[in-house]
Amino acid sequence: MTTQPPARAFGRIGFLRLGERTQVVRWLKSSASVDSECVEVTAFDATCFVRDSTDVEGPVVPVPAASWAALRDAIRERG
Repeated sequence: MTTQPPARAFGRIGFLRLGERTQVVRWLKSSASVDSECVEVTAFDATCFVRDSTDVEGPVVPVPAASWAALRDAIRERG
């Protein structure tokens, strides 16, 4: 198992395992996050992948990019 590099100012460089394939990606966390309880998201092949920022080796949830964009827009509209 490869460990995750430390967080960077503009995201955390890490890995996304897709079956037998491993992709290097940049995991992003909301700038509004004030504590460690948050999710991170990355995009690859028209899919967004979401994970718990406190469990970077844990499960990853795939979400269609259009669905993620709709959720993001709805959150922004509510302020």
